[in-house]
Amino acid sequence: MFMFGDPEGLSIEDPRVAPDYTNTPNPWGENGLIGMDKPYQGTIITGTKYGPVRVTIEEHDTAPPVELSDWTDVVEVGLEVVAGRVYFTNWDGAPFHNIDAEPGPYRLRAHARGRDEGDRRQYELTMDDAPVEEHLIQFFPGEGGEVVHKTQDNTGGYLRGDIVVDTRPPGREQRLQ
Repeated sequence: MFMFGDPEGLSIEDPRVAPDYTNTPNPWGENGLIGMDKPYQGTIITGTKYGPVRVTIEEHDTAPPVELSDWTDVVEVGLEVVAGRVYFTNWDGAPFHNIDAEPGPYRLRAHARGRDEGDRRQYELTMDDAPVEEHLIQFFPGEGGEVVHKTQDNTGGYLRGDIVVDTRPPGREQRLQ
């Protein structure tokens, strides 16, 4: 996984109001690709946990056309930029890219492919291997909520709850009556 957001968003929260942990959003999002923790920060879920992932980040002045044919999952969310800089960090918090943007509402469209192969091969891949998983992030001004353009991979299906994994060892099937 990797994260994105404007850390100055914390400055808009009222410290006198206690957090409501009873209504915490799903960190992976209901869409299985992007989870928005706050209006100014979110997480993109990868299939591989330990191997290399190719991430391309594009900045646009207006919304680019939606391209679905080469991707298994495409989801778009709103992102509030507070202080003018959006950071992208890997799972341990190390930044790998940032975008300077005027404060205001933006859209972040995430594309993914190869997450299922990344998940299957995560324990055999090393950082020296070629990535089997790829993400395209498009960032542009705009308002609005989540738009799910396409969801096809099993990784997202599992996170959404569409796919249930049988954890019983082989040969231990139980007969339901």
